[in-house]
Amino acid sequence: MHYGPRPLKGFVFMRLRWSIALASGACFTSIVAQTLTCTASANAPIIRAEGLTERMGDILVSCSGRPNATISGNLTVFLDVNVTNRLAQDGSMNVFLTAAGQPSNVPAKPFAPNAVAWDGLSFQLSPSGAADLRIANLRGNASQKMLAPNAFVNAFVSFNGSATGGVVSFTATSFIVGAPQPGLLAAQSGQVICAQTGSPLPSTISFSNLIAKGTAFASIRVTEGFANAFTPKSDWSNVGADSGVRIILNYSGFPPGARLLVPDAIAGIDAAIGIRTRAQ
Repeated sequence: MHYGPRPLKGFVFMRLRWSIALASGACFTSIVAQTLTCTASANAPIIRAEGLTERMGDILVSCSGRPNATISGNLTVFLDVNVTNRLAQDGSMNVFLTAAGQPSNVPAKPFAPNAVAWDGLSFQLSPSGAADLRIANLRGNASQKMLAPNAFVNAFVSFNGSATGGVVSFTATSFIVGAPQPGLLAAQSGQVICAQTGSPLPSTISFSNLIAKGTAFASIRVTEGFANAFTPKSDWSNVGADSGVRIILNYSGFPPGARLLVPDAIAGIDAAIGIRTRAQ
């Protein structure tokens, strides 16, 4: 049985603060609070279910209240998976927040393994009494969803703050920021089997010479799980990344001194540009 006030539905938490001015003689004057109302929402892109640091959809927080009011407080975003953005030497994270069209006055910092916060955030409403906060490049460990069907990544927003002449009220809401799907649908590779004397190697290494010499080889095929699952570094999902999507192939069982040759680039049957490869 539940006693006391029931919590709001969803996962948005906040503490309200207001001021009462005390006067002498046990008299007081109350301040009439004008509420600032904010609503959070997000788009939910398809993300790779195997990904350890997938970029989630941008989060939009739309606020309305008294014209030109100054808002200050602490904004926190929670995921139901771990946040995996890079951590800089100063302790900040590369999660980007714009408030009323301007970069936030404080950087994002870790709040918990699954949360990031902007402590001391301050912004001003427009003359019409509105402001939008936009959070971008929030990354999470989608693999924690364990490839379960319909296991979306959810976000929750909390704002503990106040407005000039009033308090901040957040619409109780949770929302989806990512829809995990398998990024690698299938992979197939043949075994590299050589004779006891080894595999012949031409004096000049080229693809045609290797085939003509009878060098042992294996064909490899990978299929993306959804359109654009294999993305280049320039893709929206790879902002700030060192590379695009990488596919790693592991071979084992070679004797000492063996050589494994890989092509300089690979491409699909209808690709106009190849993808460079690297042996490790």
